[in-house]
Amino acid sequence: MEEPSELDRFLTHQQGRGELDSQGAFTLETRAALRKLARSSLPFAGAWAVKLVQAAVAAGASRLEFSHHRAETRVEFVAQLEVEPELAALEAAFFDPASEPGHLLMGLWSVGLGDGRAFALTIDGKTLLWDGRQLSRCIPRQAVKGVRLTVSHRAHDQQGFAPGLATRRKSEQTDSLRERAFTAPLQLVVDKQRLDGLAHCPSHGYTSTSHPLALTLSRADLPPLRLSRGSLEQTPPSGALPLELPAWPASGETGVAWLMTAHFGRNDHGMFQTVRQRCLLYWVQDGVVTTRDDLPQPVDCVSVALFVSAQGLATDISGFGLLENLDKADRVQAARTAVARDLGQLPLLNLEVMVRRARRAGWTALGLFLIGGATLAMLHPSLVFVAVSMGTVFKAGHGSHETRLESELRGAQERLVRSWPG
Repeated sequence: MEEPSELDRFLTHQQGRGELDSQGAFTLETRAALRKLARSSLPFAGAWAVKLVQAAVAAGASRLEFSHHRAETRVEFVAQLEVEPELAALEAAFFDPASEPGHLLMGLWSVGLGDGRAFALTIDGKTLLWDGRQLSRCIPRQAVKGVRLTVSHRAHDQQGFAPGLATRRKSEQTDSLRERAFTAPLQLVVDKQRLDGLAHCPSHGYTSTSHPLALTLSRADLPPLRLSRGSLEQTPPSGALPLELPAWPASGETGVAWLMTAHFGRNDHGMFQTVRQRCLLYWVQDGVVTTRDDLPQPVDCVSVALFVSAQGLATDISGFGLLENLDKADRVQAARTAVARDLGQLPLLNLEVMVRRARRAGWTALGLFLIGGATLAMLHPSLVFVAVSMGTVFKAGHGSHETRLESELRGAQERLVRSWPG
């Protein structure tokens, strides 16, 4: 059984002794206005966790860790913050519906006011405690370097046993991070598992039906997009090993990043068949996906996902919805033009040759992966990450099936190149 957490101790101390220095409370009218604002501002469950990622990225953190426990979620990162001004600003803005909230305050509003959950925010040894009714200052027992946020799973007025609450909270938060925060330019660790890197893209990263062929960084007249080296460092879920790669940009920035991915999986008979997927554009602001747009290319079994900075574009109140305007349209056009320049240079898939070589050598799927990766790397030096995880598909005894799948994928790549505007 877990020991009482710092948050539990703070709340017990406050309830039992009433000795904490209250820094503010609010009227019923203000409470209602703030609760309404908090509940309407963030559009999906677990959005507060995504806001914490944005806050950490904006503060220059290099690592952010979430850990889920029986009664609470803990979030930790190290950043250079001016402690007293930061806490004082949060105290003042927390009770002001007219304030312009940053990422951290929006996250705190969501859990504290929208969900009614207690939290303790500690920055370099000084703590703000929200118990569901008032905001207070307190001193932690142990020194904390950096930022630590502890959020209760329960609403402050929730009584009795709540079966499945911890599981639901963990699922909401982890799902939102998987969906939105794989683009974060830092080490994102959730329950000791790395989630950062474009290989974790839910539509074009490694899944049972998506097999990335190449990640390319294209020059473009666009705000810089910062990326995590997790895009290169981690072993793909397929088990394929990373190759020796060209140098990652010293700045970690690019104009537009894009994945080209083949989509196929096993049918009910155990044979592989293609799956159709749209081309997508992911908008990234302070390290997370705010929204994604469908691109007009035909839906096919080879498609691309573009990643473009949304910094400076107008958004709705949540920050997750981009407003349609000329600035956004110009960025879309610049990104598509940059991809068009490099897309036509990618080699057409020639899996048949790789299969023959692998058979002659008696190599396994891993050997096939290495052949394919090396081939693409030599033919297109601008690639910074190359993978042909589809090599796991081709086994002896399925020659006609291999040829048919290879033909479908290669045809889809040709159609993609033809359909892309120059």
